[in-house]
Amino acid sequence: MPAPAGSVQLTTIGSADVLLALTGPVDDGLTDRTLALLDAVQAIGATHVIVDLAGAIGPLPPRLRDTLAKLRVHLESDSGWLLVDGGPDDVEGSDLARVFGAYREVLTEAALPGPSAPARS
Repeated sequence: MPAPAGSVQLTTIGSADVLLALTGPVDDGLTDRTLALLDAVQAIGATHVIVDLAGAIGPLPPRLRDTLAKLRVHLESDSGWLLVDGGPDDVEGSDLARVFGAYREVLTEAALPGPSAPARS
């Protein structure tokens, strides 16, 4: 049985905010598709990019790591940011990933209930 193919999903909100979500094995095919989408992200002028690696399987190839590092520098020079979430710690150079991770952890651990309905008189 062949190994499942990896996939990458691109979601945009306007032209400034982009989410790329990788799932499955990070092989050459998935890396090529991701690199092509990251080129498109730069071309549209996105300033806020989240790369979600929570569903990715395996280490990131050096060429993808290098591209993410260059994209981060490019975005930060334009007052933007790049958040790489769910991947190896050394991919993310800023504290932003740790902040989002801590926030998610607190919500999960607290299992906070939703807001209660207002009391009726």
